[in-house]
Amino acid sequence: PSRISQLAIMRGRLSEVTGERVDLDQAVTAARNAVKATAATSTRRCGRLANLADRLVDRYEVSKNRQDLEEAVATLRTSINLAATTSTDDQTGQEHGHRCDAFVALLTELYQLTGQRQLLVESVDAARAAVDATHDESPLLAGRLDTLRDRLAVQAERQRDRRVLDDALSIARLAIAATPPDDNERTNRLNRLADLLADPAFEPGPAALREAADVARWAVRVSADEAGSDDQLERLAELLAMAYSSLVEPEFLDEAIEAATTAAAQTSARSRSLARRQHLLASLLSRKLAAITGPAAARAGAANDGGTIDFDDEQGRQQRWLLAQALDAARTAVETTRADEPGRASHLSLLADLLQVKHQLEDDSTALARAVDTARQAVEGTGPDHPELATRLASLSRALSALHDLTGNRADLLEAIAVARDAVAADSVDDPDYSDRLTLLAGHLVHLNALSGDNAPLTEAAELSRRAVAQTAALTG
Repeated sequence: PSRISQLAIMRGRLSEVTGERVDLDQAVTAARNAVKATAATSTRRCGRLANLADRLVDRYEVSKNRQDLEEAVATLRTSINLAATTSTDDQTGQEHGHRCDAFVALLTELYQLTGQRQLLVESVDAARAAVDATHDESPLLAGRLDTLRDRLAVQAERQRDRRVLDDALSIARLAIAATPPDDNERTNRLNRLADLLADPAFEPGPAALREAADVARWAVRVSADEAGSDDQLERLAELLAMAYSSLVEPEFLDEAIEAATTAAAQTSARSRSLARRQHLLASLLSRKLAAITGPAAARAGAANDGGTIDFDDEQGRQQRWLLAQALDAARTAVETTRADEPGRASHLSLLADLLQVKHQLEDDSTALARAVDTARQAVEGTGPDHPELATRLASLSRALSALHDLTGNRADLLEAIAVARDAVAADSVDDPDYSDRLTLLAGHLVHLNALSGDNAPLTEAAELSRRAVAQTAALTG
């Protein structure tokens, strides 16, 4: 049996050099024969089963034949179960940990192919067994804890189980504690903990969001002298923005703006990340502006009621500065994005919204004309099945309506109505914003009635308003 096992190993090494399928097949055959020739009570049987699993994996990586993967999983499972009934000295414990590592990897691969829940559960158990087989001082402990965290996170997401998520969070904290300060993985593990804490699928509460922000700040400090420090600042800005949305504490938004500003400033003009970071900065500055000016300006493109801002007082000067900075960032995002890039429409949409705010707050007719043109480009660059299509159509409709208010051009109002109809058609009745789409169209129709005297638009507007109220009531219960 020993010679057969050595032959299997040699065949395996040969296959790595040649890449020939015949060598892979011979390596599998030799490994299988070595197992058959080994007594069930032999202390070497575990190792030979593990060797057969390795050879099957080698062949699977070339052939992608799922049967090889399934046999490798079954074979390594048998090896691990057999080891549990034999000696547990230090060397055997180390080998058991390595085999559990390999078993987790195989189970994960097979789970990704099949989606079978039992494979996921078994991978969690195997990852936990690998941790249990590891000494507290072992350099392998942090990595094995992180693997267990990963498997638990996938299980929590699939089952929507808060208890499993809490287990994953505890393991993530242990993985960080076990990671040496100079280990490059420390930042990645901090990021994973922050992501788990702020996972929107589990509706994180104030405590989780505050801890996520603290962990993200920690990641920024750890990576301050590393190449990816701008990435960490961007992640921090996003987490702080999420915390602000939930907790509505201005300090989170101010810190998010600071982090996003620094991230953008540290980004090369040639970097593909620049447009995304400028977009983030522009959106954060826009939210700050909305927080100061109140709900009227929070919704970009609302019809100008003539109430412009007094820029001579301190608050007015701050509003002007925020708007100017947001517009600069949004323009940079557009200018640094190629015409064929998928994200360009999103940048155009944000810029159009900000231009409408500029018209609203400063009574700037030029800004409104540019807003219409930019919003039209954003819609044209948005696919028919894109989830933001209805939002961008509604933005264009509001801009056209505002332009009609300014110029009196009936064609602008008619186009605003047509685009608002498209926004309603593009949205789902289950969308929380659907009632807003109905209300927008109803408002345009009321305006048309006032101009034309035709009661048909008014009748339709009344029906749309009833639908909007019913939809809101259905969503709120």
